[in-house]
This record gives sequence, C-alpha cells and structure tokens, in this order.
Amino acid sequence: MRSNLALKSAIAVALGVTAVSAHAVGDLGGPVAKVIATEIFGTGSQETSITAPLRIYTPTNPDNIGAGQSAIIKFTLGGGAVFGEALTDPAQLVAKGYFTVNGAVVIPTDIVVSAGGGIGDNSISITYKPAAGNPAVKTYEFGSYQIKNLTDALKAPGKVQLGVTYKGIVPADTNDSAPESTIFTSASGVTLTIAPYLTPNTNNVQHYINVADNSLLFTTKEGTAGAKDFTTPGLAQITYGSIQLQSRQALREDLTPFVFQGGDQVALTFAGGSKAYQAAGATLKANNDCTGASAPYTVAITDTNIVFTAASAATDDTLNQKYWLCLNANKKTEIEETTFTASADVNYFNKRYQPDLGLKDTKGDNYLPLKKNGVTQTIPFALSSDNFYHTTLRVVNTGTVAGKVNVKCIKNDGGTPTTGNLVSLLKPNQATAVDAAAIATACGTNGATSNSEYSYVRVIGEFDAMDAIEWLTNPVTGDLTQLNTNNLVEVINGTGGGGNN
Repeated sequence: MRSNLALKSAIAVALGVTAVSAHAVGDLGGPVAKVIATEIFGTGSQETSITAPLRIYTPTNPDNIGAGQSAIIKFTLGGGAVFGEALTDPAQLVAKGYFTVNGAVVIPTDIVVSAGGGIGDNSISITYKPAAGNPAVKTYEFGSYQIKNLTDALKAPGKVQLGVTYKGIVPADTNDSAPESTIFTSASGVTLTIAPYLTPNTNNVQHYINVADNSLLFTTKEGTAGAKDFTTPGLAQITYGSIQLQSRQALREDLTPFVFQGGDQVALTFAGGSKAYQAAGATLKANNDCTGASAPYTVAITDTNIVFTAASAATDDTLNQKYWLCLNANKKTEIEETTFTASADVNYFNKRYQPDLGLKDTKGDNYLPLKKNGVTQTIPFALSSDNFYHTTLRVVNTGTVAGKVNVKCIKNDGGTPTTGNLVSLLKPNQATAVDAAAIATACGTNGATSNSEYSYVRVIGEFDAMDAIEWLTNPVTGDLTQLNTNNLVEVINGTGGGGNN
C-alpha cells in the first residue's frame, strides 16, 4: 500500500501544485512604487532611462559577518527592464550611494560586483566582504541607479519589479529571498472627465428642445419641467455639460509630474448634431451658467463636430481647469435630437512621447441627450400627388397641457421642409379633424399640387402626449382605410383585411 506521504506527493504533481521552498523569506520593502506616465513610451523610448527608487532588503536573520567572511546579495529586475548605466565599479556604487549596508556608506574595497551590473544586464550580484567584519548586518539598500528597456512593461498599464536572493553567514540565510517588490507602475499621465449639466442640489438635468419655437430654441425650464414647457421664446443658450482634461496624473522620465508644455497640440472634440450652432457658436466657460473666464481654445464647428483647439500660449494650469460647454443656437437651423460625446486628442511636442489620440472618459458617454419636448408622428400619403383617396387627419391631445398642433411637410426632391400651424390650440383630451387641403395650407403655398410634392407630413404637438390617426376614404366605394399610431392598416366598411403598411 502506498504511504500517505507518497499519495499526497502524487496528488500535488497531478494538480500542478508547486512544492513550497524550505528556505527562509526575508523582506524587500521601501517607498511606494513610482507611477510613470504611459505617454512617455513613444518612439525610441526603449532607451529612456529612469531612476530606480530605493529598496531595502532585510534578511530573515541578521548576519554576524566576521573578518574574512562574506555574503552575496543578488538583485534582479523583472518586466524586461535592464540597467541603463554600468554598475560594475564598486567605487561608483559607493560614491553615488547606489548600495549601502545598514543605511551607511561602505568601504569600496569591502564590496565586489561578482556578476552582472553592466549596461543591458538585468541583474547584479554583489559580494560583501568587510575586511574588519560587520557583526550586525540587518539591511542592504539598493537604489537611485538608472534603468531602461521599460517600454514593453509600462507603455500600457503594467509594472516593473525587483527581486532578491541572498546567501549569508547564518545557515538559515543560505538560500534566503523575499517576495518581489514593485518599483514602477504606469498609468495615463492625462485623464479626461466629463459630466452632464448640474444645477445646485440636483443630479443630472435634462435639456429640452422647444417645439413651440419650431425646434430653433431650447426650453426655458430644465429637467422634468422642461418636457411640458412650451413657453416662447425659449432659450438660445444652454450649459450642456462639463469637461476637464487633467495632466499630472503620473510622472515623466525625470520623476517630475507629467504636465503640458508649450508646443503640445491639444484638441477637445464634441461629436453630435452641431449644425444649429455654426453661426452663433459654442464656447467653453469656467462656470456652469456660461459665465467666467473662457477656456484658452479656438473653436471650429461642422454639421457633426464641435472642435476646440488649445491656443499656443495655453498653460498647463489653464488647460487643467474644468470648463463647461455652452451651446448657442443660431435661431435659424432646427436643433437636432442628439447626444454629444467628448474626446481629447493630444499630440505632444516631445516626439519621444506617444500621441494620446481619442482619450475618452473612463465612465463612458456621460452627457444626456438633447430631446424635443413635444410629440411628433409621421403621417404618410396625406399630400401625395397621386393619392386617389380623400385624406382626413384626426389629432387627439392625450396629454396634460394645452398647445398648438403644427405640421412639417417634407419634400420628395430633398428641398427645404416647410412648417406651419394646423390648430391654434388643442386642450387635453380634445380632438380635431382636418383634411388634406388644410394640411397643404398650413405647409405653405408650395402645396401638394406643385412640381415638388411632399413625401410625408410630420405632425408636431406642443403637448406631452398625442394620438394622430389618418383616414383614407375611397371616393367611389366609401371604404375607409385607417392608419393609426402604430401605422397598422385597418379597412373599415370594406372587404379588405388588415396588414402592415
């Protein structure tokens, strides 16, 4: 029968369990790891040297090294890092304070670099042989030397560690080591934080486009009140949300904070429906009511983007501030229902730094969508030039506030849509019915009999809920075809069946 010990060994092998070493475990500690900016690891960055922080190794047992006796301590860099300077000269190790014992300077002749330590090496073995002996060795300190070849480990968030092994005088220290110690980690040197518009003592606040202003302005009120606010004229300017581009999140290669410098090209892009702001513009302001100092950016607006480019004289301090995006409607172009998303592009003057393209907020797209505060419904066939049927449109205000009913007629030829008033006031729970002629009149003189026919009609209610129903009447048989809210076709008083339109 197999012994329990043999059985346990077999199980350990089967499960891939690594046997625990019997050697003592010391300690390799020191200051917290340095956080290096990932941006510094661009072209040629394998040669970028960074000063290693101090690490203090404490063997499991203090050594009483007598005259003529020696201890060997080996330090090894992980993560692919190597020494960026030669450490083979004991006099240099002592003079620059790279290696000390018990925190005190050692005599150069008391140490020998027995292996490694050259430029490109990742380990160094130091033999400590004090001529006069050292009866109370408690710690070995190693730091302030230059290391390089850090790109692979730190270009993306990663880490570089230092390991140690030790052979001392005390028998228990013959194969001593310690858990590896992290000396460098990495993170983005620049972060982008965005947030929706906030008012005092509230959370996210929704802005609405006012259909009562033909969607050319915003509602005067915000939040849930804005959904029912059809006061005219509305607002031409709103504060959409905040944006903050911050440096100093990590360190440069000289271990100073990562900051913007002259020559860095910084751009903030808000992507969304921005056509309505091209004439009046958009600004970045210091306060959430669109007052205060302006951001040091120039702006360019297209149909789909608002791009702010930092002025060449912008300082790190001004670029790091929080700013608020103020949208200024041009009062001529319909404001789109859209959600703006923000990103930052940074092209660094130092060509050894990697460009930070498309930097986005880590929480995702935190801006709220711009919504219209009324209700709309598309009515097909109402003004079609080849429409055999007589059209009747019935609109019911199923909401809680009274308001107008407008119609927007869209042309087949892609020309400019026209908008007009169909009903001056429709109260809650009130209904009205109009024919195609009334719709054509509301849309303007360029009606259904012109060469530019309307492809469809959009009914716009200046209230919070609506039901619009279209009836097509066969002038010969009198049959009714109803197109309800869901565009389901139902033939009434006729023989036809229902179906999807």
